[in-house]
Amino acid sequence: MLDGEIRRRIVYGDEDALAEVYDSYARLVYSVALRVIRDHSAAEDVTSQAYERAYRKRRSFDARRGSERAWIFGIARNAALDELRRRRRSA
Repeated sequence: MLDGEIRRRIVYGDEDALAEVYDSYARLVYSVALRVIRDHSAAEDVTSQAYERAYRKRRSFDARRGSERAWIFGIARNAALDELRRRRRSA
């Protein structure tokens, strides 16, 4: 878990803080995406998408509702499910 200072910096759009979150959780976020999608290349794309979404949604982070880990994992899970839906529509 990251400290409160990083949490505050995330909310205010500090890209270095988001990079610290990435460094801390990227492998785990990738694992979440891979479990959902079961495609290595797509899981890499979803990992990137999750962090892009996290940056765009950074003001939605609320430490009272959970940790930054749970927040980024939720975003990753949703990005992976969106990718699955997209694939099903394309098939």
